[in-house]
Amino acid sequence: DHQHREQAVAEMGLPPVADAANWREVLREVALWNYRLGEAQPGWYNDPSMPSGIRRVGIQLLLLVHRRLMELGWTRHDAFRAHLVVSNWAISAGEAQNNTNAKGGFDIERIRAVLSDYAEPSAIEELSHIMHPFTTGSDLFDDGLAILLAGIEQTILRPAEADRKAGEPGA
Repeated sequence: DHQHREQAVAEMGLPPVADAANWREVLREVALWNYRLGEAQPGWYNDPSMPSGIRRVGIQLLLLVHRRLMELGWTRHDAFRAHLVVSNWAISAGEAQNNTNAKGGFDIERIRAVLSDYAEPSAIEELSHIMHPFTTGSDLFDDGLAILLAGIEQTILRPAEADRKAGEPGA
């Protein structure tokens, strides 16, 4: 099974971030790659017995992303923070895709069955309606990625820009 996983991950190749025009493109490619990985290989990220070949691909991706973000003016620390947040979120989102039906939509009946172990019927009905705006896993992915990238811009890029401006002569 590990050999199959290692081969599957190697066949995915690395995302095309080297030529990305901006940081959003870089992180979107990272997110898409990790989403597909989480979907195809659920649980691989937390498996301590994972072969070194898979870990090697992860390190190659990390270096590739850091280099490109640094070329775009990011610090090493900020590039790592953004990569870590996007990768972890996207892997989880990919693994969650297994909760959809064959058409890619959310399997509300499956969700209700799971919720029945934890909530009263009225709460189950309320929670199942929350999923309504997201008809597919890709809807949820696109919405989540937009929120995540906006948060990265607010939390990482704006403070870094303010620090740079504060350090300029005449500031």
